[in-house]
Amino acid sequence: MELFASTNCLPNKISLTDKLKLYASAGIFKVDLGAGVTVSEAELSNLYGKEDYKFQIHNYFPPPEESFVLNLASSDAATVKLSQAMATNAVDLLTKLNGTIYSVHPGFVTDPTGFGGISFTFPPPKSPKDRIMAMERFISNLRSLASHAERQNIQLIVENQVIDRDLNGKILLDTASEFLDLFHSIPSSALGMLLDTGHLNVTSNTLGFDRIEFIERLAPHIRSMHVHDNDGTADYHRPIKPNSWILEVLKHPLLKSIPVVIEAKFESLQDLQRHFFWLQDQIQG
Repeated sequence: MELFASTNCLPNKISLTDKLKLYASAGIFKVDLGAGVTVSEAELSNLYGKEDYKFQIHNYFPPPEESFVLNLASSDAATVKLSQAMATNAVDLLTKLNGTIYSVHPGFVTDPTGFGGISFTFPPPKSPKDRIMAMERFISNLRSLASHAERQNIQLIVENQVIDRDLNGKILLDTASEFLDLFHSIPSSALGMLLDTGHLNVTSNTLGFDRIEFIERLAPHIRSMHVHDNDGTADYHRPIKPNSWILEVLKHPLLKSIPVVIEAKFESLQDLQRHFFWLQDQIQG
């Protein structure tokens, strides 16, 4: 089981080059490229062929000059075009970085209207048909991306998102059954799932289902994990503690070969370093 650290683990957004130098000084060379960094084409090209690093890419990376919200289920054609272009670019970038895993967020039933500090804010769906139509759009758009990823020998994996009380009904793929329906609709060897433990803890609490049963139903499709914890009410991105339920998940026999990404927040590089190598010992032990 390989252990990665997200570029979003530390406060303050800095350049990708400086973030990777920080991580390297702490002995961390497996990195999930996502939020928390600024990126230039020159920085990316400098990484091509580097054998001392191993990368995954997560969702909104590299960030574009003009920001937008990636939503593969959007009813807005311009948003879908931008979203597909970003995901396709990420898949192509991974081939140059010798990586194999690109993870993307599930679709939103409606496009967000703002950001509430921890998550996007969404207008409520006008009718139950909105969710059905959003899922149809998501499957259609994801199908073409999965075909592209398969040709590039890249794993395209979809993350389970956090569903709190305010987000209930506004984000797709909130249950194991919806994920299984997705994989049935797109039977691609390139398509899989990113299991986010912090998101699952909140969602299972909100919707009232068993989180371990959720994991076991989807285990054959899980290709990577984002690990962080919370109290079940909100997505706080707290580090895992020695008594966390997540440690048992990491030792589950169905998941023992899945790469793991630390996505918790830390005040300092030293805190991240201590947690990284403590968790690595837990996994290996």
